[in-house]
Amino acid sequence: MTREWWNNYANRFELVISGLVLREISQGDSETAQKRRELVSTIRVLKVSEESLTLSRQLVETEALPPAAARDALHIALAACHQIQYLVSWNFKHIVNPTKQQLIAKVCQKASYQPVIICTPEELV
Repeated sequence: MTREWWNNYANRFELVISGLVLREISQGDSETAQKRRELVSTIRVLKVSEESLTLSRQLVETEALPPAAARDALHIALAACHQIQYLVSWNFKHIVNPTKQQLIAKVCQKASYQPVIICTPEELV
């Protein structure tokens, strides 16, 4: 599904990633990691800001996400602080989780950010 989305639907959106994503896709088999980096080489990279760090801490402190998911909280905070409409993920444990999404939305709204629509690539087809 992910390949199908990249090949057939990604061009319908303005894609952005974060430095976190760049680090994540650089892990594993070096040849495969290089292919992933090439795939995203022209995509705008969101910068971590003080406000995104603050929001990510709030997501953990309010228990919208557990401390072990601090990196996931930063993904969400970056999207919210940069006013990104969709956050696409396959992380069902902490990100694409309906219960967590409600809590995440409340924290974002309380901090005066528009909640991000969190979904899988399949949901954007």
